[in-house]
Amino acid sequence: MDYSPASQLIKKSEAIALALSPDATGDEIGSALALAAVLKRHGKRTGFFFSGAIEERWAPLLLEKTAEEAGKKKERKSEARLRNLIIAIDTKKTPVDEIKYEKKGDELYIIISPKAAPISKESIKTIEMEKPYDCIITIGITSPENFGREFEENPLLFYEKPIVTVDTSPQNESFGEINLVDMAKSSNAEIVFELIERFSENPLLPREATRLLVGIIEKTDNFKNAKTSPRALEIASRLMEAGADKDSIVRILYKTKPLNLLQFWGRASVRSRFDSETHILWTFLPREDFEATQTSTKDIRFILDQTLEYFKAPATHAVLFENPEKNHVRAILRSSQHFLKNLGEREEGEFTNGMFVLKRSFASFPEAEGYVNNLLRTTEV
Repeated sequence: MDYSPASQLIKKSEAIALALSPDATGDEIGSALALAAVLKRHGKRTGFFFSGAIEERWAPLLLEKTAEEAGKKKERKSEARLRNLIIAIDTKKTPVDEIKYEKKGDELYIIISPKAAPISKESIKTIEMEKPYDCIITIGITSPENFGREFEENPLLFYEKPIVTVDTSPQNESFGEINLVDMAKSSNAEIVFELIERFSENPLLPREATRLLVGIIEKTDNFKNAKTSPRALEIASRLMEAGADKDSIVRILYKTKPLNLLQFWGRASVRSRFDSETHILWTFLPREDFEATQTSTKDIRFILDQTLEYFKAPATHAVLFENPEKNHVRAILRSSQHFLKNLGEREEGEFTNGMFVLKRSFASFPEAEGYVNNLLRTTEV
């Protein structure tokens, strides 16, 4: 993959925005924070488009603020959504004596009183300040639909500046002017590392290296899954040489397991059954399981990861869940990347964190199971 166009764009840009989807994981968040830190050390001004919330567990490693602050979702105005309007007056021709304003209903009146001569229209002009970013780098966003609130409120913004897409998903639509999409990479952190190497000659600082290593360890299941390539191991080694705190990452990802998640997994276990003929593990999660354990649909990944870590992995793990906020049943599948890719060519859905989420919804668990079972049986392995 050619990183040169992206590297050249970064070098000539003074201000760069980093965009993440609202459900960004440690990989995307860590990659974005590491890249932002490196860019700032190169004199670049950076900002974020991110309307989601960062998990509290990541605060000690990824953020420079307390875990309590990191867990709170704050409403912020994005400077990239705003433009300042400047009213310029030629005071050489028409000196100004006084400026005041008043609001009448929905209108704002700006009153400019002349000092000597009348103020003509010709001596007044309006100026719109240039947007503050020269380009946008998206990390882990498969299409413009996944930008989140910023895109919904001001979609034109994302078409006025060049976009660099960073992603590993086969579902990525390559919507950027420059697309760094590599399905062979285990994580977005690997791509960001390669990009940083192209435009920066400075060594990574320990915090930056740690942020990138979070993504690699998270997406390779601590170097245990099939996406652990020799290059991934080489990059991880170099990050640890730069001071990345691997022990803390592993402890947070695999040792710290909140009680409510363990309870959630326990409920999922008693609602699971294995089909020895198709080698499919079925798990059913009704609405009451989410409510009783104070969990959300984002926590389904914990169940999938726990099953993979502690038991012999089935050919396919199908999780059918009743969305606690909507009156329907959805399906999430984990299987081999090859199988999921074939599945994605037949069924509309989204790849996320090694899983395939069906877009289709169902009225009941039996309806969902029948449809998914037929889909899995008729998809080429």
